[in-house]
Amino acid sequence: MIIIRQKFDPVWEKPGFNGSVVEWLREMKTQGIFPEHYAAHATQTDLERDRQLAGLYLRYQRFLQDRDLSDADGLLWLAYTHGIQYRTGI
Repeated sequence: MIIIRQKFDPVWEKPGFNGSVVEWLREMKTQGIFPEHYAAHATQTDLERDRQLAGLYLRYQRFLQDRDLSDADGLLWLAYTHGIQYRTGI
């Protein structure tokens, strides 16, 4: 958490920052944009913000996975993946 805090330190305490980050994470997941895909995109832009958000997204998803947790959109990803595996026999 310290690394994330350092990267976003100038705006960390600003009103609405946490809500904006949560909304951004929801939007990425709702659109089906996986953390790794966004990280690949972020390496191709010149925007430090994209790289910081990519790191945040990757850490957030890793945090959930390491603890066998899921958010609402993650449950939809699991259902979708399971449905594909069921249909294809993978």
